[in-house]
Amino acid sequence: MPLRAELLAALAVVPGASLRAEEPVARHGALRIGGDVEAFVTVHDEAGLLGVAEALRAARQVLRPCWPLADAFCRDAGLAGALLRLGPAFGEVQAGPDGIEAGAAAPLACVGAVAARLGHAGWSPLSTWPGTVGAWCADLEGPALAGLFRRVRVLTGRGIRDHEGAAVAGVPRSALLLRAWLPPAPTAGLPPRPPWPGEAFAEGGAAGEDVRAALLSSRLAGLRLRGIRLASEQVGLVVNLGAGTARDLDLLLRVVVDRLGRDHGLNVQPRLQPSGRPPSAGPLPTEDQA
Repeated sequence: MPLRAELLAALAVVPGASLRAEEPVARHGALRIGGDVEAFVTVHDEAGLLGVAEALRAARQVLRPCWPLADAFCRDAGLAGALLRLGPAFGEVQAGPDGIEAGAAAPLACVGAVAARLGHAGWSPLSTWPGTVGAWCADLEGPALAGLFRRVRVLTGRGIRDHEGAAVAGVPRSALLLRAWLPPAPTAGLPPRPPWPGEAFAEGGAAGEDVRAALLSSRLAGLRLRGIRLASEQVGLVVNLGAGTARDLDLLLRVVVDRLGRDHGLNVQPRLQPSGRPPSAGPLPTEDQA
């Protein structure tokens, strides 16, 4: 069902936020795939974020972040509900006396570059990593965050809160990271590199090596279906040739999964999955159902 007019009206007048109705998701994802989302909201400060979160909560809508440099996409029919983008104020990286302060929308490569300049070698690998701080941390549990950051600022259902020291381990998985304070070196080592935008399958460990080898053995590198192609050199990377659609991507991945199973007995699941559901797919999920 379409997003209610009263919610769109409420989002449109939140100070510190800007709204685009029926915004193409393809403009904001690395894959450049997807139809229109009913509401695309950019927040420019923490007050605006709180206002948007309150409006969405009152309408029982999910707060779904759209991270810069990520490969999130939706179906060609569009996406029901709202997408949230953290604006430039959340993308700053600053060097401090006790380490580095980074916004959630900051590219990991910028954090790594600042760390290298300061001589913080433990963080320097980030200079070659894709994605943003917030997207990277979205899949990490609280204890993993505690091994990385000495302090974090997050949004939960109770508002914006800072967690410091041991309390970082208690950050709930559902929290939205807004800002992180990094010590001169991570205390527990760095978690695995986040996936590159467009990576069709998980790349970690021996399983990732098996998939890459199988793609080459079955001559699937370079495979093209309509507007989508598997890269020839960076094996397993999906490339949009300019007019690719979510349906093209789905069909290509189905062909690849079927071929890997038939040729090599591999049972793999693509990591590229569309977000949410189209507006015509019935009632939207509530926060309790998400």
